[in-house]
Amino acid sequence: MTRAQDPEAFEQLSAPLLEDLQHTLGWRLSVNSEYATLHREGLVRGMGSRWMPGRSAASSVALLLLSAVREEVRRQRLTPEDYGRLTVTKMRLYGLLDQVRATHRARWGTMGKESTEKLLELVLAEWRLWGGVAVSDRASVTLEPHLARFDPTYGTEAAVEARGQSEKQQAATSLFD
Repeated sequence: MTRAQDPEAFEQLSAPLLEDLQHTLGWRLSVNSEYATLHREGLVRGMGSRWMPGRSAASSVALLLLSAVREEVRRQRLTPEDYGRLTVTKMRLYGLLDQVRATHRARWGTMGKESTEKLLELVLAEWRLWGGVAVSDRASVTLEPHLARFDPTYGTEAAVEARGQSEKQQAATSLFD
């Protein structure tokens, strides 16, 4: 849930509710200034695993494109809107996707041979599945801030840890901060 989706309901996310979810269902609810996420242990097993980012070539491409979008924001080439959402033109996404493909195509197998249009279509389908697309039309896409929780990395576990916890904590706050 994002603050933009329902500001009144978002305000109702309180400590007693968080404790009740943890005690009754064993679920954790993380709340930050723009969104809340529900963490349910065991979801990565069985049927739930197919919705977890990074389990397919399409989701890998989607994660890497999110990283490129985050970098554009960091360089102040894109600016977040109210509630931490970010609207990006599809033309901008095509350009970023071409850059990502140039770097990572060798790891994508046959998916790396798809047209940019087809790849972006697959990426948008992944982002929708993750609840990350607030609005989409012919020209642009508005992304939800909770996409920051997904951190794409190719490499070894040691390389991932070498990036440091502070970077991961910053990325988990908001994709577009």
